[in-house]
Amino acid sequence: MRKNVFIILSIISALSVAEAQVIGGSTFFDQIASDWHMGFTVDTMGSAALPADLDDSSGGDLGVYSAAASIKFQGEKNKVDFLDLETGFEYRQYDFSSKNAPFRSMQLVYGRAFYTHMFNRQWSAFALCIGNFGAESSASLADGGRILAGLGAGYAFNENLRIGLGAAAVSRLECDMIPIPIGFIDWKITDRLSLRTFSGGALVYDFFGDGTLLVNFSCEYVNSEFRLTKYKGLGRSVQDSYMSVALGATYNITPNFYVSGSIGGNFFGELEFRMDGVGQGDIDIDSAPVFYIHIGAKF
Repeated sequence: MRKNVFIILSIISALSVAEAQVIGGSTFFDQIASDWHMGFTVDTMGSAALPADLDDSSGGDLGVYSAAASIKFQGEKNKVDFLDLETGFEYRQYDFSSKNAPFRSMQLVYGRAFYTHMFNRQWSAFALCIGNFGAESSASLADGGRILAGLGAGYAFNENLRIGLGAAAVSRLECDMIPIPIGFIDWKITDRLSLRTFSGGALVYDFFGDGTLLVNFSCEYVNSEFRLTKYKGLGRSVQDSYMSVALGATYNITPNFYVSGSIGGNFFGELEFRMDGVGQGDIDIDSAPVFYIHIGAKF
């Protein structure tokens, strides 16, 4: 047990520098922090980050409210080949108290794919790809494309502990593509308690032991970029990043329908602006309470 804990802590430490793993929309952290289901899952989500003070000359505050819908397909788990696909749409409303708001609303269309091939009970390989188009409502979505793609190897110490390590490249608006490390941990600590990580970490507890009520505590770095309207013909963009910490629960009302709610906080928030590849300053955002709700159906 001590050896396993040391290995896991080492991997988490090594991956802590990979801030760019999440590029907006649905993330792979969503995939491994939620319950797996063979077939299709339709999910709707709403979130509200309550107004928090801004560290800029306006002296105002900012609240962020979003709504999203997605459809996901998952293949048969623990077989030789496993495929996970998802596509969705998200709308975000940025409620600046200042009249001189730099933007008001954003749209995001995204898709992702995750593939695993098992060579034997211990070794596997995985590939992932996330792509999205994000832009201000008055800008062109086609100008806000980003992609993350990578490969890696997985190793199962036993049926309860599996890890994966690899490398990826991620594109950025107004910046060059950069390489980043990627990895995950899927550890069934006890029959009811699991630890799962990707761009963050989640402890998931099966409250009754039958999968009807799952309680989770999570911490995740979120990084989204959006294309803004052009200024005198020059391209502009903004990066919205923060650390999300939340405590929540998912209740499976029936085998096919579920509802999930969470409460937490967004910390170390920052808006970074660029124009024609050159930094145009940033705005720090104070810590803000945040609420989430998911309603979904499985087929």
